[in-house]
Amino acid sequence: MHTISTKKDSVAPHEAAHPRVGPSVPPREPSASFFSTGRSGKRSSMQETQRLLERAVEAVGTGIVIADARRADYPILYCNPAFERLTGYSATEVMGRNCRFLQGPDTDPNTVRQIRAALEAGVECNAVLKNYRKDGTPFWNDLNLSPVRDAEGAVTHYIGVQTDVTAIRASEVEKARLLTDLERAADQQWEFLKDVLLTATEGRLRLCDTIADLPAPLDEFLLPIPLDEANLRTLRLRAEDAAVGQGVSEERWQDFVVAVGETGMNAVMHARNGTGEVRAGGGRVQVWVRDSGEGIPLHNIHRATLVRGYTTSGTMGYGFFLSLRMCDTLYLLTGPGGTTAVLEINAVPPPPPWVALL
Repeated sequence: MHTISTKKDSVAPHEAAHPRVGPSVPPREPSASFFSTGRSGKRSSMQETQRLLERAVEAVGTGIVIADARRADYPILYCNPAFERLTGYSATEVMGRNCRFLQGPDTDPNTVRQIRAALEAGVECNAVLKNYRKDGTPFWNDLNLSPVRDAEGAVTHYIGVQTDVTAIRASEVEKARLLTDLERAADQQWEFLKDVLLTATEGRLRLCDTIADLPAPLDEFLLPIPLDEANLRTLRLRAEDAAVGQGVSEERWQDFVVAVGETGMNAVMHARNGTGEVRAGGGRVQVWVRDSGEGIPLHNIHRATLVRGYTTSGTMGYGFFLSLRMCDTLYLLTGPGGTTAVLEINAVPPPPPWVALL
């Protein structure tokens, strides 16, 4: 009796002498795996690959645990030496336990709930949470959980990769603290600058932080007009008519009209757009000039306010210096979204701010 081998190059002697008649059978393609060197060779290669993977997991510097997803509470089946070094727990101490033993008083419960929800849903999860070593030392753990599925797609295990990011977290906290300190210092300097310029301009310049700091619009008004060089004359004429109508003296309204023209020209020259609106009532006139330009650089505002003839592209320059001295009050709100300037004049000039201190 002759034994027929399943290998593609083994043929029974009688078949070699008398080949079969019928459709030919195409030769079987060799396995794509470079580990395949026959059955015994394949088994040996797989074992070698498994040993390589085991050594790699043992040698990697990040903590790795494998938990059983088929059993209640996801007990740990394996942890590598890096996990032992990271947590201070030995493999014997963690086997069969849930990883929650790493949690402590400052572990964020919301993060824990997110991790639990991911496990129940059988999906991957990444979270950074505060954990505690065996000696009670806290550390920040960048945890990545990945499900392992069987041939039917059911989750059988979870692999947890844990990285100590305490130093990175401390650096981020320090950066945030420094940024907060810088913002606080900048706010203090801004408040100081506002007070200095308010005093230096005898109460005329009011630097605003928000729209709420602008004055309440007066009731009587004409519809805003788009600002360009041709319409600046219309804006000045409207301001003149409103000032005369509210009983402002000729000497004062003439100065006011010049200030309106300078402020409107600034919007046209630097922002290339804008609107002008005149409002009046109760012996007072307001001119609102708005634009959507890049705003006035605040690091130049003190020079534009105090230095005659100072001008730099992007500031209000010489026109701002004039405007402040030809109106009773100028409110200024500026930023990346644009600038709003409100010029006011009263029929009765307001007393200097120092009078209120007497």
